[in-house]
Amino acid sequence: MMAIDEIETDDEVEPTASRVRAWREPVNLVIALLVTLLIALLGTSAYLWQDRQTDLDQGVVEVAREHAESFFSLDHRDPDRSNDTMLALSTADFQKSYEARRDQVVAQLKEKEVVVTASVPEDGAAIEFLDEERAEVLVAVNVTTASRSQGSDDQRYRARVELSRVNGAWLVSAINQVG
Repeated sequence: MMAIDEIETDDEVEPTASRVRAWREPVNLVIALLVTLLIALLGTSAYLWQDRQTDLDQGVVEVAREHAESFFSLDHRDPDRSNDTMLALSTADFQKSYEARRDQVVAQLKEKEVVVTASVPEDGAAIEFLDEERAEVLVAVNVTTASRSQGSDDQRYRARVELSRVNGAWLVSAINQVG
């Protein structure tokens, strides 16, 4: 019986000793260090990408919110102020399409003496699509319309604001009412 116990002990010691010797080999040590370095680099890259994506998301949401408020806010006493704010955030194509309707909108504002005030609730914007060059943001807009002849009216609109990155800045390329 004693001989069997000694054989079992020798079998258990041998694999452990060979594993220790394997880690002492320079090639295996280099491989282990490279794997550790690779894991650290991947973790750091994921963290930095996520941080960058959050910054990108916030910029898109803020431009969409600001543009939706400008688009739906109009005042017959100073229609140029609202238009100028909105056009400053727009692509050249969107500026052209808006300018084509601008005179008609201003004439109706002045005729009816309308003041439209829009606001986007704090949680009223959500990214629907986002990549490096384009984004689509759904925006909930609360609108109060006041006119001398018809009093005041509150409405809620939902809009899809389409944005394009132009020279590093997010500009609105389209705004469409949805739902």
